[in-house]
Amino acid sequence: MLKHLFTIVLVLMISVTYVSAQQGSSGALNGTVADTTGAVVPGAQVVATDVATGVKSNTVTTGAGVYTFPSLPPGTYNVTATAKGFTPATITGVPLHVAQLLTVNLKLPVGGGTETVTVSSDAQLLETSTAQISHYISAKEMTTWPILVDHDGERQLQAFIFNSLPGTTGNTFTGSIEGGQYFSNEIYLDGVSMGTFDTAETPTSVDAVTDFNMQIGAMGAQYNGGGTAVSNYGIKSGTNHLHGSIYEFFQNEALDANTFAAKQTGTPRAKQRLNNFGGTVGGPIFIPKIYDGRNKSFFFVSDEKTKITNYTISSTPTTMPTQAMLGGDFSGFLNPALTLNSQSGQQATVDALGRPVIYGQIYDPTSTRLLTAGQVDPVTGQVALSTGLVRDPFPGNKIPTNRFDPVAANYLKLKFPTNYLNSNVVGNIPAFAAGQPTFSQNILTIKLDQTLTQAQRVEFMYSTVGRNRSNSGSGTWAIPGTSPLDTWHFQDNPGKVIRANDYWEITSHIMNHFGIGYNRFTNIYTTPFSSQNWGTTLGLKNIAPVAFPTITFGGGQKALGDNNDTFGDGSNGSGNITSSIIGIDQVFISHGAHQLQAGVEYRLYRENDLNISTPASFAFSNVETDDGQSTSKYAGNAVASFMLGQVDSTGSTVNHGNYEFNRHEIGTYIQDDWKVSPKLSLNLGLRWEIMGGITEAHGQMTTMNPLLPNSAAGNLPGALQFASQLNKKGFERTDWGLILPRFGITYAATPQLVLRAGFGVNTQSPEAGPAFQFNGPPSSLGYTGRIVVNHTTNPTPYRDMAIATLSNPYPSFSGALPNYDPTQANTQSPPAYIRPDGSRVTYVENYNLGLQYAVGNKTIAELNYVGNRGRRIYAYGLDQLNQLPVANLAKYGDALLDPLSQHPEVPMPYVGFDPSNTVQQALAPFPQYQGGGITQYDYNIGWSRYDSLQATITRKVSKGFNVLVAYTWSKTLTDTNSNCNSGQCSLVQDVHNLKAEKAIAEGIDVPQQLKFTAFYDLPFGKGRQFNLHGPLNWIAGGWTLSGNAIYQSGSTLAIVDSFPSNGIFATTRPNFTGAKVELNHSGPINISQPSGPAYLNSAAFAHVPTSANNVVALTTGNVPSVLNNVVGPGQASENASLQKSFDFGEERSFQLRADGINLFNRAGRANPVTDINDPNFGLVLGSAYAPRIVQLNARFSF
Repeated sequence: MLKHLFTIVLVLMISVTYVSAQQGSSGALNGTVADTTGAVVPGAQVVATDVATGVKSNTVTTGAGVYTFPSLPPGTYNVTATAKGFTPATITGVPLHVAQLLTVNLKLPVGGGTETVTVSSDAQLLETSTAQISHYISAKEMTTWPILVDHDGERQLQAFIFNSLPGTTGNTFTGSIEGGQYFSNEIYLDGVSMGTFDTAETPTSVDAVTDFNMQIGAMGAQYNGGGTAVSNYGIKSGTNHLHGSIYEFFQNEALDANTFAAKQTGTPRAKQRLNNFGGTVGGPIFIPKIYDGRNKSFFFVSDEKTKITNYTISSTPTTMPTQAMLGGDFSGFLNPALTLNSQSGQQATVDALGRPVIYGQIYDPTSTRLLTAGQVDPVTGQVALSTGLVRDPFPGNKIPTNRFDPVAANYLKLKFPTNYLNSNVVGNIPAFAAGQPTFSQNILTIKLDQTLTQAQRVEFMYSTVGRNRSNSGSGTWAIPGTSPLDTWHFQDNPGKVIRANDYWEITSHIMNHFGIGYNRFTNIYTTPFSSQNWGTTLGLKNIAPVAFPTITFGGGQKALGDNNDTFGDGSNGSGNITSSIIGIDQVFISHGAHQLQAGVEYRLYRENDLNISTPASFAFSNVETDDGQSTSKYAGNAVASFMLGQVDSTGSTVNHGNYEFNRHEIGTYIQDDWKVSPKLSLNLGLRWEIMGGITEAHGQMTTMNPLLPNSAAGNLPGALQFASQLNKKGFERTDWGLILPRFGITYAATPQLVLRAGFGVNTQSPEAGPAFQFNGPPSSLGYTGRIVVNHTTNPTPYRDMAIATLSNPYPSFSGALPNYDPTQANTQSPPAYIRPDGSRVTYVENYNLGLQYAVGNKTIAELNYVGNRGRRIYAYGLDQLNQLPVANLAKYGDALLDPLSQHPEVPMPYVGFDPSNTVQQALAPFPQYQGGGITQYDYNIGWSRYDSLQATITRKVSKGFNVLVAYTWSKTLTDTNSNCNSGQCSLVQDVHNLKAEKAIAEGIDVPQQLKFTAFYDLPFGKGRQFNLHGPLNWIAGGWTLSGNAIYQSGSTLAIVDSFPSNGIFATTRPNFTGAKVELNHSGPINISQPSGPAYLNSAAFAHVPTSANNVVALTTGNVPSVLNNVVGPGQASENASLQKSFDFGEERSFQLRADGINLFNRAGRANPVTDINDPNFGLVLGSAYAPRIVQLNARFSF
C-alpha cells in the first residue's frame, strides 16, 4: 500500500504546479501597510526590488492591509508601497536572510504627492512574525571570521555553528545542537534537505555560500527533521555586475607551534603542508548583440581545490625483512645485537631428543617426525628422551633459495624498501607517522537563475566534489601507490548535490514552489594495484583477479614487528554509495491577515553497497618453522614460513551480489501564520509524517528472530530469517502514526521589545548514516559466502603443520548462495534483530520562551529559555538481548566463567551444547549465540531532556563593525548517548533496569559556555572614518581585525572499572564511597612521569563486590554512567585574524590575511583517566588542544 502511496505523491508533486514559502534558500517578507493614524490600507501595491539584480517582485495588500512575499532570494531589498490618495513610501536597504520571515511595516502619509517618503531599514531588526529562534550569519561574516582549512580540505560550513552560536557544543563532526544527539540536526542547501547529518562530506565551498540561518525552537510545519535544529545554507547567485574572487590559503609547519607532548620530548614539529586555492565568478548572462540577461538571467561559479601532504617520519621505525632475509639468511635472529633481544642465540629449551633449542632458530618443516620416548630417531640415531615432534634446524639459520616456494619467490620480486636504517632485523625501516599523508580535493559549484516573467523564476544548482586520500595505520614505509607490499589504500569520496527550484506567483495572493534535490556521496576503497591479475603475476592458482592477495604474519617471532605485520592491502573497489532524492511542493495563499501554506514532501534514502568478492589472504605463523612444539614462542619465524610457502590459514569472501537498501518517507503539512494585529502574530501548524521501513531491493536482508525456533538448539527461540525467502524486501513495517503540531505566538510590546513563545514537535529523520541511524545497513548473512581454511576446518595431524602451501590451487567455494540455513549463526554472534517497529520515527518536543530587545538601530539583545524532550531516540547501548539478569551474578559468582562441564548442577540448555562453553553462556537468554552482543536494529526507546537559558547580543554588520556574544547555561539528561558507535562512551550496566541509566549526556552536556565573535575594520584608510591617501593609506589603511573565543565548563566524565570480569555484561561501574570526588582543579599535565596532585580522588570510588577467583562482579555499581556536577578541566580557546586590504577602485581589492587558530597556543588539560583500575586514575595525562596553527591567505576580489 505504501508503495502505491509513494507513486501517487510523486505524480502529485510533478503535476501540482510549483512551491514556496520561506523554506530553504528563499526568505520571506511580510508586513502591514497603514496610514499615519494606524488604519490599514487594503489594495496597496507593494514592490520589493533586489538591489543587486534589479529584479522586482510585486504584490497587493489584503483586506487586512497585509502583504507577503513568501519566496525571495536572500539579499538586500528596497520595499515600496503605493496606494491611491497616499504618498508613496520606501524602506531601503532591507537585509533578508535565508529562510527568514521578516516583517517590514510601511506607513503611507495621506496625500497624492508623487514624491516618495524614503527611510532606512536600520529599525527593521526585530522578528515580529515568527516564534522560532533564528541565528543568521552573512557572507561577510563567513569570509571575515577566522576559520581553518581542516584535514578534510575545506573551511567547514558548520564551523560557524559550533564556534559562535549559543546552545551548541562539540565540533563540526561530533557536535550537538540544543542537546540533540550527534548527527541529528538537519541541513538544507538551496531549499532542499541534504539528507545527511553534516556538510563535512558534501560538495560545498564557503565561498559559494551567500547566507546561513540556524533555526531552533518552534519551527514552522514546513520543516520535518533535524530534531532540535535546522541549518539553512543558500548558494550565491550572480548579480547585474560581474563579481568574483581568486584566493589561496596556505599552511606550513614552519608557521605552526609544536604539540605539548612533542615539546616535552624534544621531538620536532610534524611536517604539514596545505594549499587551498580557488576562485568565484558571477554576473549576468550577457552575450553582446545576442542576449542581454541583465535583470533576469544570472550565473555563479565557484571552484575550490585543496592539496595536503604530510610525509612526517615517525620517531618509531617499522620493520621489514632485511636483504639477507630476502636471500634466505635468518642468522640475524640469533644475534642479540640485531634483534635487540638478549635471549636471541641462547638456549631456550631442549627438544624430545635432548638437543638444545636456540632462541631465534629456524627449523625445516619437511623434517617433521613424531618420536616416542625410548625410540631411536632414524635420522640422527639418537634416542628420544620424551615423546613429541622434532624437526631439524636449517644449518646456519639459512634457508636455501631452491627451497623457496615459487609463489613466495614471486612475492619477493616485488618492490621492497632499500632505505634501511641499520642491519637490525627489527626497527630497521623509517615509517610514516601520518595515517593520511596525501589528500586532494576539488569542489565545483554552478548556480543559474532565470526570471521567466515577473511572476515566475527558476534556479538550478549543481555542486560536485572529487576527494581522494591515502589511508593506512602506522608502520607504512613506501610512498602511497609505489609498492603493492605496503598497506596503503586510497579512499575515493566523490559526491554531488543537485537542486532545481521553480517559484511561480499564480496571483497576487497565491504562490507555488516546486523543488527537487539529489544528494550523493561515494566511499570507495581501492589501490593502484587492485585491477592487476595477481594470480598470474604471482603464480597463485584459482584466485579471483580482484585485488592484491595479502600476506599476514603472526605468532611468535613475527619478524615484521607488532607495528607492521602485513604485506599489501586487499582493497578491491568495494564501498558504498549513499544518496537521497528529496522533492517538496508547497502552495502559499495570502488571505486577509492569514498567510496560509500547505505542502507535501517526499524522500527516498538509498545506500548501494558495492560488495566485490575479496581476494585470497594468507596468514603465516612461526609454528610451521619452529622446533615442533606449537606452544613455542622462541623458535621459528613467520617470514620463514612464508618463504617456504607453509600456510597457517587462508580465507576469502564470496558475495552473492551488490545490495541496494532503501527507505521512503512522506510528510504533509499545513501552516497558518496569522497576523492577528500589527503587534500580535500566531504561527499554527500541523504535520503528518509517514516513515517506511528499511528494505533491500532484492530482499537480501537477514534478521535474528527471537521468537523463531532454532532446530539445531533444541528448538529454543532465536533463529535466522531471510527476507527474500519470505518474498519480502525487509522486516520493518511502515510507521503511519506521527502527528507533529506546531504553535507559536509573537507580541511586539513596543517598537523595541518583542516577546515570543512556541512549541513544536520535530522528527529526527534517519539521515545519520543515511537511512540507517548509524547502524550501518542490515546484515546480509546467508547472501555472502566464505572460503575458510584453517586448522579447525582442515585439521592436520599436528598443529605445527601447514594446512596448505602457497603453490597449492586455492580452494573453490563449495556452498550455494543464498544460504537459507536458519541455524548457520549458531555458536557465533548473530545478525541484529530487525524489529518490526524499527521504523518508528524519533521525535523531539521543542519549546522556547523569550524576548528580543533592540538597543538602538544596530544591536539586538535576546534572552531565551530553550528546551526540548527527545522521545524514541536511537538507543545506543540499550539494545542488548543476550544479557544475563543481574541476580545471576551473585547466585553463580565464579562459576559463571567456568566451563559448564565443571558444574553438573547447571542444566544443559539444549542437546549438543558444547560443555566447554562457560556457565554464563549456558544461562544466557539465547545460549546458542556467543556473548552478549545480540543487538536490535533501529531500537528507538531512548529519551533525553534539555533545558537551557541562552543570552545573545548581536550587532549587525555596520560601518565595518560586527559582534556576536552568546552565553548558554544548559543541562542535558538522557539514558542513551551519541558516541557509543565509536566505542567512546560508557555502555549500559543492566538492560533490564534502564531507569538506572538516567544521567548527564556524555560528550554533549556543557553546563556553561561563553562565546565571543567579532570583526572590526580599523577606522584608518580610504573611505573610512579617518581618510588616508597615497603611501600612508597603503601602509596604515585598510586593516581589519576579527576573532572568536570560547570559554566553557569542562566536558563530562564517565567513571568505569575494568577490574571485574564482566562476561556477557557490557560494563560494570564502581560504587561511591562517600569521599569527595574532585580533588584538584588545576593540577599538571602528566606526559611522561605521572606525578603531582590528581584531578579526581581514587578514594571516592570502590570496586563492586567480586567473586574470589574469576573476579566476577556480583552486582552493578551505583556510580551513574556520567558524573553529575563534576566535569573535566575547563576549556578556553581563541582564534584571531588580521587582514590588510588594498583598494584599487571600481570594487577591486587585494587582501592579505593571517589567521591564528589557538592564538595563544594553549595546551589545555585533557580529561583525567577515569578507569579506577588504572594506576593513573584521576591524573591528567595529555593536553586538550592542538597547537597553534597559522594560516595565510591572499585574495583578489573584483
